[in-house]
Amino acid sequence: MKNLAGRGSVRFFSYRIEQKLAAFLFTFVYDHRMLAYITSLDSTHKKLSLGSYNMNQAISNAIDDGFKEFDLLRGGKTFKRRFCKDYRENHRIKVYNRNWRARLLYLYLEAVKPFLKKLIQKPAVLRLRRRLIH
Repeated sequence: MKNLAGRGSVRFFSYRIEQKLAAFLFTFVYDHRMLAYITSLDSTHKKLSLGSYNMNQAISNAIDDGFKEFDLLRGGKTFKRRFCKDYRENHRIKVYNRNWRARLLYLYLEAVKPFLKKLIQKPAVLRLRRRLIH
């Protein structure tokens, strides 16, 4: 990571309150673009909009350094709409063979896995999982 930071390929924007990290934004730089990879903030300071502050700082830095694009990367988070008017949509195409293994994989990925994900998110299942963990 130090090698990437030394070459300017990684940039870290942060905000501290009383010497404690309150918000950060981790970006990559590639091909004259700044890519906002991960952002986080301390929920105790949520009302201060530190995430927006950090994002604005990063965008300003990208403009000042002559980048041609600031990319918020994929994911339809609503906060991203506050920072841009244009966006690209990502689409995924899945192609499966016609053999029995591929059909089994298709059944698992398209039916079983989504069902299990919904089942695990239900409150009763969450309580059960917490009991099993503790």
